[in-house]
Amino acid sequence: MLRVSSRLLAGVALAALPAAAVAGTTFQATLTPENGSGVTGTAQLSLTGDQLTYSVQAQGLTPNIFHQEHVHGFLNPVMPSVLPTLANADVNGNGMIEDIEADRVAGQELVFLTAHPSGTSFGNTFSDYPVADSSGRINFTQTYTLAVPQLVAPLNIRALELHGMVVNGTFDPTIPVAGGLITTSGTTAVPLPAAAPAGLMLGGLLGAGMLLRRRRMSV
Repeated sequence: MLRVSSRLLAGVALAALPAAAVAGTTFQATLTPENGSGVTGTAQLSLTGDQLTYSVQAQGLTPNIFHQEHVHGFLNPVMPSVLPTLANADVNGNGMIEDIEADRVAGQELVFLTAHPSGTSFGNTFSDYPVADSSGRINFTQTYTLAVPQLVAPLNIRALELHGMVVNGTFDPTIPVAGGLITTSGTTAVPLPAAAPAGLMLGGLLGAGMLLRRRRMSV
């Protein structure tokens, strides 16, 4: 009887397993009003390696003008973002949450969700953002290549912030108008090419071994 070593069989078994998939994680956020804006919406994000895809559907925004959008968070990877309120963020007591006050509890801007990817001729971090339509709605999707993905992770302790509203008759692009905590919603997988079936590989190996044994016996 032909004997095949356990080490050899283990190698065959490992080689026959399907190749590991490249996993990505999907996230979501529910946007709620800030500064009495009435802005609401939902957002979806997916992160695979250094590729971040962002989609947002929002309404109640100032029509026909851009609205800054960011992923906010702290560089401390275990410190979660908190949504700003008058109670926790209005340091100067003027009844308005300014951008710098919101950053104290939500964290700094980690990803500028510009209308065009950063590094292009557009992609500036002040005004190159989705423009609300005449009804004050935004429906927008873009993919960004993150320069340092490690600074953004873990994404599920970060927050989304939308900015821009009319204050005292003048549009202020920095005022927070909606925010949402980012939570994990699932995972996606992009499978790599699968290895050959185990039975086929083992059968071929045993056949080769028997042929080698016959040749040795005939010598």
